[in-house]
Amino acid sequence: MISEDCNIESFAESLKDEDSMAVIRAAIEEATAADRLFMKKGQLSGAAAQYSRQLKQLINYHRYAVKPYHPKEASYNIYMKYWGRHVFN
Repeated sequence: MISEDCNIESFAESLKDEDSMAVIRAAIEEATAADRLFMKKGQLSGAAAQYSRQLKQLINYHRYAVKPYHPKEASYNIYMKYWGRHVFN
């Protein structure tokens, strides 16, 4: 995993200079790893589950330029910080 502590900010920081396709590929792999970690621990909620959800939202932003219902979502803010300036002028 890119972010061993399930931190969306550190994930985005490591990929900030990549194009959307590279970010999508990395986010899919990262979300799968986070889901496996979540399932292994068997918790109903936790950092891995939230991280996986944020990664999947980040994938949607990169694939479809989807605007969230709640613009204060962490994943949306991360998207705008690292990649969104070019999309939503």
